[in-house]
Amino acid sequence: MKIYSVSRTTFASASNSCGVIFDVARSRDTIASLEKKIAQPDFWQDQEQAQKVMQQRKAAEAVLASDTKLATMASDIETYFHLAEEEKNSAQRDSLLKETEREMTAAETYVSELETVTLLTGENDHLNAIMTIKPGAGGMESQDWAEMLLRMYLRWAEQKGFTATVMDLTPGEGAGLKSATVRVEGQNAFGFLSTESSVRITY
Repeated sequence: MKIYSVSRTTFASASNSCGVIFDVARSRDTIASLEKKIAQPDFWQDQEQAQKVMQQRKAAEAVLASDTKLATMASDIETYFHLAEEEKNSAQRDSLLKETEREMTAAETYVSELETVTLLTGENDHLNAIMTIKPGAGGMESQDWAEMLLRMYLRWAEQKGFTATVMDLTPGEGAGLKSATVRVEGQNAFGFLSTESSVRITY
């Protein structure tokens, strides 16, 4: 079973790399500590500090959610492995192996995304962002491209689970757009978008 052997080795490598992605036990301790702060009667008196605490809790909860998702992925892949080993029908076995490969690809992609998140450790990376899109020289073609970029970023935000709100939009002359301002809200929104031009942080 060549595919089986390669897949299992690859999955083991991906699983081992998860150990350096996040510390689940530490995240549980963090949540417990933050919950004590949140339970204090005067917690919301300092709105700015309260929001920071809530963001910290959300980040720690995201770690636990990721750990659960990885565990589910691992369990599903192991199940496919065992089913493929026990399957006598070659056609059915090949089908199971192909499904295993698809699950493996999804798991590896998810692990890669988690590794990217660990790099977002800047002071402002966890904040929301405001992005402005403006076409350069090029007339209508440039305005059409700007509109395509807007749709692309809105779709990207949706796929990431972010909330994207078009705050301002100026249509182009005949087609496209002259400018658009988008507020992107979600954990690490600024960190993901900080490499783009015309992006600023927002709380």
